[in-house]
Amino acid sequence: MSETKFENQPGWIDVFGPKVKPLTVADDEHSGYAVLLGVLDPGVVIPLHSHNDRETFYVLEGAIEGYSRDSWHPLGAGDVFDVPANTTHAWRNVSARQAKMLVVTTTRMGEFLQAIGRPATERTPPTPVDIGTFLTTAERYGYWLAPSPDNEAVGIFVE
Repeated sequence: MSETKFENQPGWIDVFGPKVKPLTVADDEHSGYAVLLGVLDPGVVIPLHSHNDRETFYVLEGAIEGYSRDSWHPLGAGDVFDVPANTTHAWRNVSARQAKMLVVTTTRMGEFLQAIGRPATERTPPTPVDIGTFLTTAERYGYWLAPSPDNEAVGIFVE
């Protein structure tokens, strides 16, 4: 895949920096899992969090770092990063290129991402309403979001 911004096309969801495109229908009626394509632009981070949903990531392109089990793991094309349920994890793209991944997870996680995301074609920063929706939805799904000191302890600084 080239460096074109294909993720700005319809069907892509912006989830506060990372972008995902659902490749399967995210409901239990149609499948027992969700498959998504994910993109993290240079400098994008996903702070520490955990949830009761297993996720398996297959890196298609680029270089990225995944945090799990108390350390950062450098990943490149062809690498797999498996995150068991209830495992604290995070992501950061410290490279100068986009990182693209195939994500296999639960239908519940697919529904969550669709509930918190907005069309990636929108160019405005998240509003306080968007952030409020994210926080209340995360709480409703039982997802744990690390406080700033925990993120800073592993090298993640969020505004």
